[in-house]
Amino acid sequence: MYDFWETMILGNMIYQGNPMLRHLELTRKEPLKKEHFDRWMELWSETVTEFFSGKNADEAVLRAQNIATLMQYKTEEINRSYL
Repeated sequence: MYDFWETMILGNMIYQGNPMLRHLELTRKEPLKKEHFDRWMELWSETVTEFFSGKNADEAVLRAQNIATLMQYKTEEINRSYL
């Protein structure tokens, strides 16, 4: 997770994984729901703003929101396919 966010925020291309794939695999085992993403964003935003400020902190919150929105959409597709 550290490598992912370092890659996303600082541009140090050290992350080699596929976070979307991991979340899709997880939602097949235990459906991820909107409230999971909302809670994660709440915790993420609180933590970032408590410990950091400035351009990179703002970028971290914005990117997290964009990623969470996309992941939520994709996991909802998986959840609907199991209904």
